[in-house]
Amino acid sequence: MALTLNSRGHGVPATAPYRASIQAANGTLRTVKSTIGVLRGVWFSAASDVPTFKLFDDTAGGADILVGTFTPAAANFYDLGDCIFKTGLTLSTTGTVDFTIFYF
Repeated sequence: MALTLNSRGHGVPATAPYRASIQAANGTLRTVKSTIGVLRGVWFSAASDVPTFKLFDDTAGGADILVGTFTPAAANFYDLGDCIFKTGLTLSTTGTVDFTIFYF
């Protein structure tokens, strides 16, 4: 039997977090995962040209905002407290950013 994290009735596999390293230019909308999961945090290795970052709990960047718009700073890890997403994980960026997102 697999160990699961059970928060608010959502069973999420408890494994080492996945990571996706992404370099994004102005106006990027990207789906990272298209099923239930847990968002651990984001490491920004570079951020310039007035960067912004936003995360959605869906697969199209719609109305279900998981983390509102913020301005990331380079060389910073943002701990997002193991946020649970139910539909999927999609991100939106402006400016130029180079980041790694950690999720389950």
